[in-house]
Amino acid sequence: VVGSDVGIQTYTYVKLAPHASARRLLQAMPTMAPALWSRPPKGWALALKLVRMDRIATNPWFNPGFSSRLAMITIVGFGILIIAGINFVNLLTARSARRAREVSVRKLAGAQRRVLVLQFLSESIFYVIAATVAAVALTELLLPHVNAFLTAGATFRYWQDPALIGAILLAALLLGTLAGAYPAFALSAFRPLRVLTGETRQSRSAGWMRQILVTVQFSILIGLIIAAAVVYQQRQFATGDALRVDTDQI
Repeated sequence: VVGSDVGIQTYTYVKLAPHASARRLLQAMPTMAPALWSRPPKGWALALKLVRMDRIATNPWFNPGFSSRLAMITIVGFGILIIAGINFVNLLTARSARRAREVSVRKLAGAQRRVLVLQFLSESIFYVIAATVAAVALTELLLPHVNAFLTAGATFRYWQDPALIGAILLAALLLGTLAGAYPAFALSAFRPLRVLTGETRQSRSAGWMRQILVTVQFSILIGLIIAAAVVYQQRQFATGDALRVDTDQI
C-alpha cells in the first residue's frame, strides 16, 4: 500500500488472508483515506493505492525508468529476432539447389504446390520451436551466472505464468511462419523440366530479394553495435569523467 501526499511517502506491507479479494480492498481504499487523515493541511491530498510485491520492479511509482528501459530492450530483442529470421531465410534459399530435385520429383509424382508449401512451412516452424526449446534451456542454465555478474535478481519462472508460455509459443509459431513463408513459396515454385535438365539458375527477383535481406540484416547488426558502443561510452563517462574528482586510491 502506497500512501503519498505533497511531501511525504509511506509504504505499508499487507498480507491478505487466503481467498481474500485484492480488488475489494482496492475499491475500499478511497474511503480509508479520510479515516486515516481526518484534517489534512490545506492544499494537501492523501492517495492510497495497492501494488503487488512481485510487481514492484515493474511499477512506474517505484521504478520510474522501467518503461523506457523495457522499450529499449524490446527494440533490441526484435532487432535480434529479425537478424535471426533473415539469416534463416538466406540459409534456406542458399540450399535451394539441394531441394530442387526433391521438389521436381514430387511434382512429377502428382504433389500439388500447396502441399509443398505446407511441408516447408512445417519444417520452418519445427526448426523455430526446437530453437525456442534450446533458448529456454540456455536461459535457465545461464541466468544465475548473469545475475551474479550483474548483481541482479532476474527470474524466468515461465512454468508459473501461463500467459508467458502462451506468448513464447505464439512467438515461435509466428516467427516460424514469417521466416519460412518466402523460402516455402520460392522452393515450391521450381519447374521440374528446368531442374531435371540442369537449369537451376535462380530468377533475378530472387537475387534481388536476397540482396535486400542481407542489407537489412547487416544494417540492423551495425546499428546494434553502434548503440552498444555509445551506451558503453556513456556509462564510462557517468561513472568516471562526470564525477570531476580524482578517484585514484579512493
